[in-house]
Amino acid sequence: CNTCGSSQFNFIFEKASPLGESFKIVRCKKCRLVQVNPQPNLNEVLKYYNNSYFTERTDRGYDNYYSDKIRSEISRVFQLNLNDLGFFKWEKEYRLSNHVSLRSLDIGCAAGYFVDFMRTKGYESEGIEVADGPVEFARNKLGLKIHKEDFLAWDQDFKNKYDVITMWATIEHLHKPKETL
Repeated sequence: CNTCGSSQFNFIFEKASPLGESFKIVRCKKCRLVQVNPQPNLNEVLKYYNNSYFTERTDRGYDNYYSDKIRSEISRVFQLNLNDLGFFKWEKEYRLSNHVSLRSLDIGCAAGYFVDFMRTKGYESEGIEVADGPVEFARNKLGLKIHKEDFLAWDQDFKNKYDVITMWATIEHLHKPKETL
């Protein structure tokens, strides 16, 4: 189990992937986390996030992740979430007490829509993403600073480097969620 280390699971179901592989979904008997078992490694996961995942409608993909319509909807949702979390009030108080430039990092940033949002708010914003297509879009179309890296292998000292670190709709895509958190 990725969370507690147990090796005892209850089988829930098996699902075939679009690439013809079969994945077993299990529940840990100890902590009850539902997960894929065995856990795929990063290279096994990456093949599911080729550019067609972002541009061709499937049961798990998008019609066109890079469209203005999708970008607008994603932006609307994260702004609602930020409001619900009290981010804008926190940010106002934080800005008043910190007279330095603010920095943000979005982990699993996809096409960089949140990175761009933070940039428009005056942050020195960065993102990190493993999928080629979104990284290329974010860098070339939006002019963003995006690291094409596995977050767990990224050699960074995070202490006092960022004022805000986010992960939007990312944890369910991670091959090692516990380690990432």
